[in-house]
Amino acid sequence: MFRGPFRLKLPLAGAKVTVERGELVVLSAEGEARFALGAEATKWQLKIRYPKPRSGKLGIKAGLRVAIVNLDDELLPVEVAEAGAELLARPKQCDLIFLGVHEAPDLAALARVEAQMVRNGAAWVVYPKGVKHITEAMVRQAMLDAALVDVKVCAFSEKLTALKAVIPVARRQALALDTFSD
Repeated sequence: MFRGPFRLKLPLAGAKVTVERGELVVLSAEGEARFALGAEATKWQLKIRYPKPRSGKLGIKAGLRVAIVNLDDELLPVEVAEAGAELLARPKQCDLIFLGVHEAPDLAALARVEAQMVRNGAAWVVYPKGVKHITEAMVRQAMLDAALVDVKVCAFSEKLTALKAVIPVARRQALALDTFSD
């Protein structure tokens, strides 16, 4: 998916991606697309050829403590283990929390997320794509209501999307000072 003054969706499966004189060239069954990227063309070619796995996009790394709440995804626990992160049975002092939200009332769980994560932790709110009963605007508002801010969006699967929520930097610093003064 390319976004800019126009949008272009190119299926990359089976596409040939090359670089010619500073242009990224994508040749697929739909035709040819050229992007004048200059020195960045090779970098984009490599990103297209070797995309980051989902665990990389979600920030799952070795040594992190991860909890999965209200989310039925068979692959996520496997990805957590393969990355060398620890999967916790209950969310407590987590670096990453994956919170499944299926209906609008599920968003109320965001109010408890901050107490379950470390100061520099994050919560991924995972919700259905393209439905009217739970929208991105609703998720963002619930984050704000929980005194969290969204910092990233990620396609979680074909049917689910995820928004990453963190404690605002100013509050993290204040929490650090409170901890230090005790």
